[in-house]
Amino acid sequence: MSNQINLLRSTKKRREESKKFLRIFQIISVCCLLIVSGVSFFIFFLNTTSSVPALQKEEDTLLSNFSSLRAKAVTLLLTKDRIKNIGTLVEKRSNFDTIVTKITQTVPPNVSVKSFSFDSKSVQMTVVSSSLFSLDTLFVNLTKVAKEKKITKITLEGISLDPLTGEYTVIVSLDVA
Repeated sequence: MSNQINLLRSTKKRREESKKFLRIFQIISVCCLLIVSGVSFFIFFLNTTSSVPALQKEEDTLLSNFSSLRAKAVTLLLTKDRIKNIGTLVEKRSNFDTIVTKITQTVPPNVSVKSFSFDSKSVQMTVVSSSLFSLDTLFVNLTKVAKEKKITKITLEGISLDPLTGEYTVIVSLDVA
């Protein structure tokens, strides 16, 4: 029975199997090392020869240009909006400059305009004259302007006489169209 037991042979067989396994494992690890080194070198080569950094720099410059242009665009849009709003306000408001020009053209030479005051739809003016005839001429001329649809209503607010100077002061309120 002792002849049938061979302890050395099985150990030798195991040793050969383990050497074979180690040899395969060494080959696989060397192959993996070569593959990783090759891929790393390839990626490094692509990064150095490609234009990716140049593209990144160009992207950064374009983004900075856009940010400065964005501020200008916001300013232009705000300005455009304000001009549009001002335009609508100008269209809605009464045209006092043409009305005042028309009124001052109707004032006779010996009548002087002391003051003008404006509301949203009316003009109040104070005139001074030493002649009632000149004041009558002023009212006739104002009624002519009213017929041209520039004035809708003429109201005599007050009349007074300064006895020292002999001048009449008349306050007239004109509702404008």
